[in-house]
Amino acid sequence: FGIFLALSPVSAIISFCIFLLTVYLFNYISLGSIAGACFMPVILALMDKPAAFIVIALLTASLILIAHSENIIRLVAGKERRWRN
Repeated sequence: FGIFLALSPVSAIISFCIFLLTVYLFNYISLGSIAGACFMPVILALMDKPAAFIVIALLTASLILIAHSENIIRLVAGKERRWRN
């Protein structure tokens, strides 16, 4: 997030808002992180940012998906722990 805050502050803030909205609606921090990361390349593309920024965002989103693979399995199975009960 810090990298994108430096590269494109508006995109980072939009991505953070997506994170917050996802957590608010679905009550899962991991899902919010995944949503924010996966929307970042889309946001950057829509804002006509350099291709290098978009590639970095795609790589970052891929790493976040890999890091959250166990969370994704639990989300699909309905066993992921909610942020609030």
